[in-house]
Amino acid sequence: MQPDTIRNHMKHFPAFGTTGFRTCQFTAIQNLDTSFAENRPKALVQMATGTGKTFTAIPAAYRLLKFGRMRRILFLVDTKSLGEQAEESSCPTRQTMTTVLSRSSMAFAV
Repeated sequence: MQPDTIRNHMKHFPAFGTTGFRTCQFTAIQNLDTSFAENRPKALVQMATGTGKTFTAIPAAYRLLKFGRMRRILFLVDTKSLGEQAEESSCPTRQTMTTVLSRSSMAFAV
């Protein structure tokens, strides 16, 4: 039996559905999951302008909170508008995130 650690939890994320996501967004999240499963916890998501990097980051963070059992995530942005955009992007998943966030925290910082 493997120890109850964040890295072991990150090896067993459930499949991610494609509904509502562009192919590049789905691929980015899938590649993050693969990177974590292969014990490579550092990753860079590189996407073109306008492809939805902020929108992609929200479900990726949600998966880390829920399935990776992380307690906190710092979502750092360089402008206030990007922080507001990230918070607005989380609105569709906010209801499902409520139970996860009740035991975790996600901070948006500029």
